[in-house]
Amino acid sequence: MSNLLLILPSLLSMVYLMADFHHKWWWYLIFCSIPIIYLCILAHLKNTNELNEEDDTYTF
Repeated sequence: MSNLLLILPSLLSMVYLMADFHHKWWWYLIFCSIPIIYLCILAHLKNTNELNEEDDTYTF
């Protein structure tokens, strides 16, 4: 998960600079909320023990 937090800002800035979404702030807000939703789902799965804590296959 720490790798995801390192990669995420560069991916967001790259997509934001490549695409012409400067006037569509709502699209950028939705795009930024996708990884937050992913992290919430991952935390929920870890709390319900669906993922083994010693298994790092779900990390990047």
